[in-house]
Amino acid sequence: MCEFNNNVLFHFVYVCAMRDAVLQKAYEGEKKWLSTKETIEAENRVKIYIDHILEIGFTTQDEHDQEFVKVATDVCNIINQKISRDGREGHFSFGNAQKLINIICKYFYVICYKDLNLKENFRFCHCPMDGILLEHVWKETKKQNKMKAHEFKESWGKEDWKSNDGNNFELPDRYNLFQESIRYLAAKKGVWPIEYDYLVWEGE
Repeated sequence: MCEFNNNVLFHFVYVCAMRDAVLQKAYEGEKKWLSTKETIEAENRVKIYIDHILEIGFTTQDEHDQEFVKVATDVCNIINQKISRDGREGHFSFGNAQKLINIICKYFYVICYKDLNLKENFRFCHCPMDGILLEHVWKETKKQNKMKAHEFKESWGKEDWKSNDGNNFELPDRYNLFQESIRYLAAKKGVWPIEYDYLVWEGE
């Protein structure tokens, strides 16, 4: 008899999120292998982050964001090193990594449907950056926005690190601006950024 465990559940969520992260032109290259056990190291790295959220949570935004950068860095490195070793085409960008990680958070947030005590654990999680959210945030914050419309709303898939010397990775300015704007808009609604994503997709 096959033993069923939580790793099976996590892998299902990981596969769904990975497909979202590399949709259409967000990733150029072979995609099917990204949703298999060939990326188990990247999957396990995200699982550690999710388990921490569910079991402990983060105490400050800075604490969360530092870990987020580490997770995104590790995921990009693991997948891109495998691409290079195997002679595959493609580049797994920060844009792909943020979508993967943040969508997994979004899926796991549904656990709060029956356990409201866990809502606080998701307080500092980021809102996924995609075309729909970029369009919405631009409309809501364009008067305060320091970027031009085409700069802010352009494809997120090829968004990569602002700087990367192999050890230190710096988040792109557009991603930081997007998350700051989301936190501002979410606070006006009295919700967390991850919850604001649900509101936008619902049509508020």
